[in-house]
This record gives sequence, C-alpha cells and structure tokens, in this order.
Amino acid sequence: MHTMTKHIRHALILAALLFTLLPSSAVRYRGFVEASGGKAFYGDNRFLTESFKDTWTANFLTTHGFQCNNLLFVGIGTGLQLQQYTEPDDLFLLYSNIHLDFKSHKETHPYLDFKLGSYWGATVMGDYYSSDYANYGYLYISIGFGYRIKMTDFSGFNIGLSLNSGPHYSQIVYEGKTYGCRLRAGDINLNLGIDF
Repeated sequence: MHTMTKHIRHALILAALLFTLLPSSAVRYRGFVEASGGKAFYGDNRFLTESFKDTWTANFLTTHGFQCNNLLFVGIGTGLQLQQYTEPDDLFLLYSNIHLDFKSHKETHPYLDFKLGSYWGATVMGDYYSSDYANYGYLYISIGFGYRIKMTDFSGFNIGLSLNSGPHYSQIVYEGKTYGCRLRAGDINLNLGIDF
C-alpha cells in the first residue's frame, strides 16, 4: 500500500509541475476517452500454466487536463483494466498523462502518448491461488503511438498501439507454502478513442 501511494503521489506531482511551468495564456481544457485490448505477456514463472500465459487484457480509460499548446497535453486520468486469468481480474488505474500531437495541415497526424501512475485491486482465483491473498499493483507505465483523425475543430478520433508495463505482484499458496510471485510483465494493446 505504501508503494502504491508513493507512485500515485509522484504521478500527480509530475502532472502539476508540468502544468505550472507552462504559460497560462496558451492553456485550454481537453479530455480523452479510450478503450483498448490486447495480449498480455509474462516472465518465467513455474506457477503459471500455458493457459495463463496466453491471456488478454482490456482497458477503459478517461483522461482530463489541459492542452498547453499545439504540441503538448498534460493531464491526469483513471480507468479500469480487465485481465483474463481463470476468471477476469479487475485493476483500477490512476495516472498522469503527457500526450504529444505532431500537427500538420492534414486531417490526420501522428501522436505519442505517455502515462505514469499506479494500479491496484482484485484477487486471483485458481488451482494454486487463494482468495485470502490480494494482488498488489505497483508502477503503471504506458507508451503509445498512433494517428489522430480530425472530426471537428476541437475533437478527433485516435487509433494506435500501446505497450503497458507494470510489475504485478501476488502472494500464492502452493503445496501449503506462501510465495511472492511476479505474474504479468506487461501487455501490448490496440487503442481506440476520442478526444474533445
């Protein structure tokens, strides 16, 4: 819990610091709503069966903040991540966000997206898992890129890919003993969303 709180605090401080360093005359509100889904991947782990190693994740995020100039957006966001183990396993997210739009005179342009924060929640159920032990999410990092398609002067449709990395720690009961275990190394996702 202490580690999770530290990551959240650092993410919020980063967002606040970036905002205070920018001229207020250039700032306007901007929001994002996005959904993504993809494949999770894992490191070596003797507790994971092949079915666990071939799983999916889905993310539903909303981010709100300030468009500081034509290039830079800074904000904070929250969301829900669904994961497939033996049963879906939900994680809540809180993060800071830096989004860069490389605008041109065309109707579409590329973007880069960076998220830093923390996630937490849920209990894994399964043959070697006990509901008495909770999953503890720690550092959440997401790096994304793609294209924005203009819809109106102040809205657009975004499509791209992201690589999400966040060590996912669990306590596992196996043959009467409790082990610390790093389960999910990360996931790669197809992202779809709108900004306004």
